[in-house]
Amino acid sequence: MRNIDDSDMKISIDRRSFLGITGAAAVATLAGVLSTPAVAEPSAHSGRRKLGLLEVSTVGLGVQNMSRKDETTVPYRPEMLDIIRAATLLQVPPQVHHTYRERAMKMLMLGLFLSTLIVQSSYAQQSPAPPTETIKTAASHTPEQQEVFNLSNMKWDWMADKKVDSLETLFDDKAMFTHMGGTWGKTQELATIKSGGIWYKKAFVYAVDARIFGNTAILLEDMDLQAVVGAHEVTNPFMVTEVYSKENGKWKLAQLTFSHLLRPVKVDSNKN
Repeated sequence: MRNIDDSDMKISIDRRSFLGITGAAAVATLAGVLSTPAVAEPSAHSGRRKLGLLEVSTVGLGVQNMSRKDETTVPYRPEMLDIIRAATLLQVPPQVHHTYRERAMKMLMLGLFLSTLIVQSSYAQQSPAPPTETIKTAASHTPEQQEVFNLSNMKWDWMADKKVDSLETLFDDKAMFTHMGGTWGKTQELATIKSGGIWYKKAFVYAVDARIFGNTAILLEDMDLQAVVGAHEVTNPFMVTEVYSKENGKWKLAQLTFSHLLRPVKVDSNKN
């Protein structure tokens, strides 16, 4: 037989579980108070018993008919219930009803209070605050990382100046560009830049991080981007992801993704 020690069974009850168990116990107790009939207890007096606070005879109704004639007619049930109700109203002291009602109200209030705590705890645990972590620029970089940084900075200048010839050389033929409004390929991106559909006016980069995986480089940039979209100038906080692939010793941009951040814009667009 396998021995079971304390290390085999670990029960962890957090705040939410504790409140749930306590609330369930309160509701169960309340149900017992409201639904469980009073149990008759023997009295010290011979031939008498206690029904709650009421002292009654030890002779119960049992299976006897409450309304009986000489023949064996089955009694009318509603009539039997009326007799019981009348006897209860006439003989049961008022304090009996008052005591049970007071206990039931106390348990009901306790159950409602614990239920409120459980609901509040559930909402608090289901709605965690959004993460606030971001990337940080390292104090030093490898030559390959620095090469990718420089290429990315140059790319932003070319996009601001609408130098589509230089961008065409940088962009891989299978490159994809993901914006807030859609995703498209190299041809559409160059056409959008050339026509002014999106003018990448100025990129304010606050932090940058590059990871090199063989012939693949992934660049992350925490930035505010000033852009003119149609006839409207907008500034948005982005985490920009750039993926580069090295072909014949040269880096080619394979993916450019703009992920909108929850943080507020840092740059003052009125001063730039």
